[in-house]
Amino acid sequence: VNQSSGNVLNDGEFHFYGDYTNEGLFSYTTNSTTGYVIFEGKNKPTQTLAGSSPSFFYDALFNRQANHAFDIKNEIENAGTVNLFNGVLFVDKASNGSFIFLEGAQHMNTSDKSHVDGEVVKLGKEGFKYPIGDSGFYRFASISAPSNKSDEYTGQYFFENSDLLYPHQNRSGVIEKIDDTEYWVVNKKSDTKGSIILTLSWDERTTPEGLINEHPEKLHIVRWDESQKLWINQGGVVDLANKTVSTPI
Repeated sequence: VNQSSGNVLNDGEFHFYGDYTNEGLFSYTTNSTTGYVIFEGKNKPTQTLAGSSPSFFYDALFNRQANHAFDIKNEIENAGTVNLFNGVLFVDKASNGSFIFLEGAQHMNTSDKSHVDGEVVKLGKEGFKYPIGDSGFYRFASISAPSNKSDEYTGQYFFENSDLLYPHQNRSGVIEKIDDTEYWVVNKKSDTKGSIILTLSWDERTTPEGLINEHPEKLHIVRWDESQKLWINQGGVVDLANKTVSTPI
């Protein structure tokens, strides 16, 4: 526990084996790139990162073999490389948890066994591949570089049917069928302007067989329009080799 009077600047290597709570300042020296935090909790099913004050990490390693290895109830801001080596990070947004990649931040070793289950925030004017997934599946979404350094986009993946929230019968005429097993939510902050190219993918383990077996080249990205209460066709360019669909949004 870093109490409210605590003022920690980590420019070295800091290992956390138990739960982590930050009520004060936990950061690194400005312009320093040597700060490294390592979360490898022992003797508990889940390692919890909590606290009312945001934590600023440069490089970070998450390394616990569990499906729900880490419970993120703190605002975590990452500036360097996040090594998702082992264990799924669950972001508890209802408890003020958030996982933020600042401009220049990146992730590595992301996979089915190590990704973020919940919303991921990306700041900055560079392309980004969201390390998101659900129910043990890593199912990324990618965006091209936004226009401004202050631009903010969020991404989250849901391995569930969107029909209950966004009825599939309410769709424009050119849409024949909508994926009924998974969906993504990619949003931009209200003051973020301009557009990006959005890329989604399909996976035989999660995507309905009827969508991808016969004519995958016909796949498009569709978007729920909240004002019209309607699914809108956004078009898409299909990359069969990489199993992706991309379109300007």
